[in-house]
Amino acid sequence: MYQFNPYALPPLIASIYTLFLGLFIFIMRRKVWVNFVCSLTYYCVAIWLFGYAMLYFTKQPTSLFWPKFVYIGVFFIGSTIYHFSVVLVNARRQKKFVLLAYLISVCFLSLLLLTDNFIAGVKKHFWGYHTVVNPL
Repeated sequence: MYQFNPYALPPLIASIYTLFLGLFIFIMRRKVWVNFVCSLTYYCVAIWLFGYAMLYFTKQPTSLFWPKFVYIGVFFIGSTIYHFSVVLVNARRQKKFVLLAYLISVCFLSLLLLTDNFIAGVKKHFWGYHTVVNPL
């Protein structure tokens, strides 16, 4: 099901590094809200990179598990960056839009997980398999 692929190593290493960087930022000052929110972005990027690494390791993808896993992280990257920006500059008027950003991400996530209309499949490239998405 999986085979060694040297092209999968950079995203795998980057995902591990990003995960530990997010943990480091959170652990250094656990009680500070901005550190927690900043670490959320790193976790989303780590999910995205790890999903692509595993997709590149896949010998013959039989399901859409890894392509869907990739987009779980991707959908929340923008929301977490926006949330971090609002918390960092203490933009009180923008806080209501943070919830809206997360709700939009959840809508896309539910579209991804509950239907097969978002991802068309995977395409084989010389570096491994990569997702093919349908137009919305």
